[in-house]
Amino acid sequence: MKSGSYMVVDCGGGTVDITVHNVSSTTGTLKELHKATGGPCGSTGVDEEFIMLMSAVFGSGFMKRFRSERAAAYNELLLSFESRKRCATTFRTTSINIFPPFAFIDFYRQVSGSEVEKAVREYGRHELTWSNEGILKIHPSLMYQLFQPTIEKIIEHIESVLNSRRLDDCIGYLFLVGGFSESQILQESIRDHFSGRVHIIIPQAVSLSVLKGGVLYGLNPSVVTSRRVTHTYGLGVVKPFLNGIHPIEKLVIRGGQRWCVDVLERLIESGQPVSVGQVVSKKYAPASSSQTEIVLQVYATVSKSAQFITDPNVFKCGKLRLKLPKTTSSKPREITVSLVFGGTEVTASAADSATGQAVQTSLDFNV
Repeated sequence: MKSGSYMVVDCGGGTVDITVHNVSSTTGTLKELHKATGGPCGSTGVDEEFIMLMSAVFGSGFMKRFRSERAAAYNELLLSFESRKRCATTFRTTSINIFPPFAFIDFYRQVSGSEVEKAVREYGRHELTWSNEGILKIHPSLMYQLFQPTIEKIIEHIESVLNSRRLDDCIGYLFLVGGFSESQILQESIRDHFSGRVHIIIPQAVSLSVLKGGVLYGLNPSVVTSRRVTHTYGLGVVKPFLNGIHPIEKLVIRGGQRWCVDVLERLIESGQPVSVGQVVSKKYAPASSSQTEIVLQVYATVSKSAQFITDPNVFKCGKLRLKLPKTTSSKPREITVSLVFGGTEVTASAADSATGQAVQTSLDFNV
């Protein structure tokens, strides 16, 4: 097996997700080279462009009323467009026929007192016409234009990854997968922009490729040996207040001691490579020997400079709860908390630092 790096561009309905891996020539295992990235630029973006076109023709006020007062017919209109969108190509020369439901025609007549045909004619673009059979005809050039804003965003995301300084190797292949990747217009655009830099591979049955990959990974999870963290994760803690370092508004005094509240104690950084089973350990002290539970809030951010949980772009994503075993000792004790990264989920465990006794731990990300 030959080693090398490749990019997977998963184009779905709502989002596009991009990952980059390196495959080992000796073991056949995969190492993630760039954290998973992407954005909300899936095929629904083309639907949004169609609705904007309809709003330009029939009025945004009418389309908003049609969506709220005739929801079923609105969805039927989108389904009619969806079925035609899938077969749009760059080499088609005949118009693409959209069949609006009768409820659309009737509702427009009620609201505007005019006919759909008149609105289309007054819009004044030869790429959009109305037939007497109740068909909205979209010329291929106009359909192509509806795709462009979404495709441009996808190309921008791919470019940003290809130009990333984090990549350790030159990417040799680009795999285009996902339901939206069935679009011939998208395929041609990706080939036009990137075929000179990487080999473009579009598998058969592209919409099933992600499902097949998920099944294969489920059968052999050890195939991925290293991942990149998508966010910086940390815990909200209280630390001794340091003059000149901590802002005065974070100062609280408890039991005669000065403390800094809302501190974001970072566990792992965004973009950091983590191997499967990598452990991060931290020690925490209960407020008193009689305390029976410690609750730590888990936070995430993409900010490189965030220091406190109240900083912009820091959000709570989980809760770590530690049930402390009873003790007869009055001495201060420490609890060692260990979080395991690198797999498909984060797990946690804890133990009394002095005795090694296990502490009942629960980590909940459904908060």
